[in-house]
Amino acid sequence: MQPHHVVTRGNESVVRKGALKTIQIMTERRQGNKKVTKLSGMESFLIDAEALASELQKKFACSTTVGELPGKKGQEVL
Repeated sequence: MQPHHVVTRGNESVVRKGALKTIQIMTERRQGNKKVTKLSGMESFLIDAEALASELQKKFACSTTVGELPGKKGQEVL
């Protein structure tokens, strides 16, 4: 039997093959002492990247942007 998982958010439910992928949180240093936090892998949990970016922008009073992952399917929030 192959591993699978079910993700449920509200009324929406999705069954997928394989193990559940994790959300990746990475920090990156840019131009001197500036730091950028990158989030990726939210699609596995049915989280909309645009909605998350908007919510984080309000919560932390910072700028956010959503970009496509290079060479992969999915988006990342910066």
